[in-house]
Amino acid sequence: MFVDEKETCSKGDCETEPDKEEEAAKYQKPTDTADDLQPCPSPPPKLGPLTVDVHAHPINWVVSKHVEVNNGGTWRPTDCEPKQKVAILVPYRDRDEDLRIFLHNIHPFLRAQLLEYTVYLIEQMDKKHFNRATLLNIGYAEAMKQKKYDCIILHDVDKFPEDTRNLYTCGDKPVHMISRVRYVGQEYRNTEKYFYKEYFGGVTAISPKQFQKINGFSNMFWGWGSEDDDLYKRMHFHGLKTSRAAEHRGTYMEIWHPYGFVNPRRHEVVEEGKSRYNTDGLNSLNYKLLSVQNKPLYTNISVLLLDKDPYAGK
Repeated sequence: MFVDEKETCSKGDCETEPDKEEEAAKYQKPTDTADDLQPCPSPPPKLGPLTVDVHAHPINWVVSKHVEVNNGGTWRPTDCEPKQKVAILVPYRDRDEDLRIFLHNIHPFLRAQLLEYTVYLIEQMDKKHFNRATLLNIGYAEAMKQKKYDCIILHDVDKFPEDTRNLYTCGDKPVHMISRVRYVGQEYRNTEKYFYKEYFGGVTAISPKQFQKINGFSNMFWGWGSEDDDLYKRMHFHGLKTSRAAEHRGTYMEIWHPYGFVNPRRHEVVEEGKSRYNTDGLNSLNYKLLSVQNKPLYTNISVLLLDKDPYAGK
């Protein structure tokens, strides 16, 4: 259940930073393609390692560097037919510097892969503890209202891909996109060795059919921790095999942050989750949609979470 009090904002309808939308609009590309376009090459040419720019440049500067991206954070190649339509879902609250770095790095990464894509920011506007899982469920529900996507990328705002050969597309298995990660200025850490084999957080590719089959995430993970472990267990409970990106391609740079509030019952919620897989998730969402705003480099979905936060005040 959700309450829709949204204000759907397109170019010129909502306030943004001065001149950002006007500047981006000058360079917008048409989104319709001719019937005779050939499929985009697979894999796309000239893929390889990237240098991540970790400077939090002013947002006007970032927008000026990506004027080819349409309002709402959408893009598609104009000279070939993309292989997949991809939604990038980013759960968000109060990470402005991370967001500017993310936007500056993610758009050239995605364009190099010749995808038709939209970047969605799902912003939690209430003062309850952050609920990453519910925000991603909401992002999925709202994005699928706009377009029939072939692939969903569940993406933290503080993780930046370093190799365009790590394709943001979906296949017959959900894929954990991170094989190695490093904090800025530090050495790489192997995902399975540093975390654990079942780790499935940070960045994940999953098709809409697969996400529907597992009923999305549990909505019970308030604060930091373990919603991705529950997701992994849901996948295997429903017979989905999973995989991880190749180590030489699935490399990411990450900005370290303190965890904030850590859910004290996160492990118990995971262990008890099996009994709720079919009733706790996409089919039990409870939120108020405040607005959908087409920003120059992303679509901003602002929401209030209506479920009770059992740890309020802690």
